[in-house]
Amino acid sequence: MQSAKRKTTTQKLKYFKFLVVLFSFSFLALNLAPAAQAVDIPGWPLVPCGLNQDRAETLDIDESQPCGRCDLFQLLKNIIDFVMGGLMPPLAVLLFVWAGFLILLSGANPGLYAQGQTIFKNTFYGIIVLLSAWMITNTLILSVGSNYNTAGNWWQFTCTEPAPVTPPPIPTPIPTPTASVTPTPTGSVTPTPSQGPLIITTSSLPGGTVNQSYSQQVDASGGTGTYSWSVSSGTLPAGLSINFANGRISGTPTTAGTSTFTVRVTDNSTPQQSATKQLSIVVSSSTLTCGQPWEQNLCQPRQMTCSASACSQYTSAINQYAERTGVANGANFLKAIMIKESACNVGAQSGSVPPSCGLMQLKASTANIYKSRCGVPSNVDITCDWLKQSANTNASICIAAEYMGALTQTSCGSTPRGVSAGYNGGSGACQQSSDCSGQTNCAGGPVQRWECLYDNPQQNVCNTGYAETRDYATKVLYCYNNLGF
Repeated sequence: MQSAKRKTTTQKLKYFKFLVVLFSFSFLALNLAPAAQAVDIPGWPLVPCGLNQDRAETLDIDESQPCGRCDLFQLLKNIIDFVMGGLMPPLAVLLFVWAGFLILLSGANPGLYAQGQTIFKNTFYGIIVLLSAWMITNTLILSVGSNYNTAGNWWQFTCTEPAPVTPPPIPTPIPTPTASVTPTPTGSVTPTPSQGPLIITTSSLPGGTVNQSYSQQVDASGGTGTYSWSVSSGTLPAGLSINFANGRISGTPTTAGTSTFTVRVTDNSTPQQSATKQLSIVVSSSTLTCGQPWEQNLCQPRQMTCSASACSQYTSAINQYAERTGVANGANFLKAIMIKESACNVGAQSGSVPPSCGLMQLKASTANIYKSRCGVPSNVDITCDWLKQSANTNASICIAAEYMGALTQTSCGSTPRGVSAGYNGGSGACQQSSDCSGQTNCAGGPVQRWECLYDNPQQNVCNTGYAETRDYATKVLYCYNNLGF
């Protein structure tokens, strides 16, 4: 009996759920459809602006007007009004009805009774919370957007953009009759007043450089209105032109020389004024004169002292390793390098970092590369101090000769001039120069890096990085030809 009763209750609940769902859909359809038929749903339409055309059902709102700042406040107000007036009431009714049916149909089922009480209580509390939130939000919107609200009631908000202040119309002046003026017999036209005579104020222009951008303004004063510029006689330097509207001379000069020309300016007064000024621009060659006179011919030896009392003691070792240099008359070449590097002082040390040390002014890193060819054990780490020891002079001369021989296999070649340049500046010094591209050196080959006197293709920056190498190679060449020991 109890089971049959529960079954009957369950069936009733199923029927009731079906009726609630059917009622919900019917209610929503009845509430949303009239929105298109002018049924007053609170907050609808949400944004009554910005549409392509005004809808017929919104008689008191022109929805084709563009949205303004006040419509933002109207949107917020419409959202909360739609929730409170359009959604909350029907949902609350449905929940109250559902809770009541659960309580009525609970019978001997305490669970349904408790469930109905909970739904009823929560729905009531929810309504209280929503109403409180509506009061607070409504107050904030009405306070912040008070400049746009023209509604008479505290719970309403009517969006009205402040109308721009229209200046009062300017009355049309009534012309005062005047007596006619008899024209003068001469028929002359009165000139337009000007701001003084038109003159060119620029007195001179700076010079330019071939292949370098040039831009200078020619200025004028006086006259009336805008100016027009031109060159009335003479010519501007090749590559330059004058701007017709503003008088700026600009461009890139292509030819060196002095150009003299006359600039003309006119205004737009009546009668027209004009002024002229003769100016000159000196365009210099982009090539600088770099280096000393002797650097113009690096095949010419430069004199220096090629003897020292300490040198003769190394003659035997020099003769022993001369052939390893790869240079013709290698003994003379070794002697010339030794004289130029250290003047035969075994304790010599350069100020560079890392330093060059000993008779042949070798760097320790270079000496370690070639030490195995000169009988130095592999476990010996050559240092600057090692190179300055008298006991190691023969090995130092041998290592220097091996390094020279290696340079002859590079672009330095096997001439005393080329190998000495590589010995001082490294093998990279002997590579072909891109800054003197197409030029020929004194030996008839392409100009190498150490030989080029310029440090950029435009040849307006001097190459000072290899100045020491140019001095070194020409002096070694002199001692090679004029030995003093």
